[in-house]
Amino acid sequence: MNLSLKKNILAIITLLFYISAFGIAAYEVSFKKGKIQNDNFTVSQSLAFGNDPALVTLFTLGTMCYIYLMILGPKKLLYMRIFLQVIVYIFLITIIWITTFKDKEKHYIFAFIIFFSILIFHILTYIVYRNQKISPLFKYGLLIACIINLLVFLGLGITRSKALNKHRKEGNISFASLENVVTLVTGAVIFIIGFC
Repeated sequence: MNLSLKKNILAIITLLFYISAFGIAAYEVSFKKGKIQNDNFTVSQSLAFGNDPALVTLFTLGTMCYIYLMILGPKKLLYMRIFLQVIVYIFLITIIWITTFKDKEKHYIFAFIIFFSILIFHILTYIVYRNQKISPLFKYGLLIACIINLLVFLGLGITRSKALNKHRKEGNISFASLENVVTLVTGAVIFIIGFC
């Protein structure tokens, strides 16, 4: 099997693990429990009431595949990128149990670490691939992913502060929407890395 095809397959498998984790083990399970509402559909809420064993298994397999996908690509900043993915994985698993219901302050700190690590990871990924011989479409795709990720990161901070004030409902809806945008951007980056 040639390298390009291996990366294609690995990217698809990685995406399937993450889609299954968030879409089925988190959101679908939480929705069936009646824990996902129109004004409360955050990633944190879905993880808190999701299927814990399935989430841990899928996130572990997804992260392993993602790291292997990175290893098959350019070696520039590889260890730093792997380190950031491990950080995201560790704290993603942690907030399954350290929910907002158990310790809100720690949960928000861990969530901040996750979103900040994802942002830095995407910036480093763009830096790594901008000088590679890949389609301009993929280069611009990575740049756009970084810009969206940065704007969303800033937006998460603003909406979280609003959610803690009198506009709690609107803040929660905005925050949940922005969280899910980060998830979609992450999926897009995995696709680009696998198919560029």
